[in-house]
Amino acid sequence: MAPEPEQIPSRTCGCRECLIDYPPEQYGERPPQDGCTGPWSVRYRDANGRHRRKNNLRTLSDARQFLTTVRPEARRHAS
Repeated sequence: MAPEPEQIPSRTCGCRECLIDYPPEQYGERPPQDGCTGPWSVRYRDANGRHRRKNNLRTLSDARQFLTTVRPEARRHAS
């Protein structure tokens, strides 16, 4: 099964995971948040079968939309 989009930790986010990766002592205080606001990243294979990564997609729906446009194109060229 293909990997799903993953969220990239952000220095400006206040969720628990981002506070661990970017401690407030070093990156400044941020208000606590329940969910992460960092950008999204997707991994996929291009038409030549090479692994590719697209970073900095703003939302999860943007990341999923990008994958729906890339994956059928790669399958069409692979056959």
